[in-house]
Amino acid sequence: MSAEDNVGADRAKANAPLELPIVAHGAWWAYLAMLDSKQAHYGCLERLDFKYRHGGTRTLAEGAQLETLLAAHDRCVREFASAIKALGAAEPAARDVLITLMSEIVQVDKGAAH
Repeated sequence: MSAEDNVGADRAKANAPLELPIVAHGAWWAYLAMLDSKQAHYGCLERLDFKYRHGGTRTLAEGAQLETLLAAHDRCVREFASAIKALGAAEPAARDVLITLMSEIVQVDKGAAH
């Protein structure tokens, strides 16, 4: 298993919030993996942008890494979408709690960015 396959693995092993129903834990971990894969992909793009602005060019290995990270993120997005859809069908109240927690993360991230 490559490092890209492990994107979010450490974060996903973390405990879910206490207020989140157990039935929603899988969707929560899928959400965290999706956030981590997004950050990994954007981080690679930022490093390449810095390189380009300083006269560098992308190597074949960097291009392959970027493709791998994007594929990993796409997979995480599909897994999260499937998990939240299934959760909504089975336990709408648990899905609503998850969405509230996700909104809180987005608000914290926006505050940290300023």
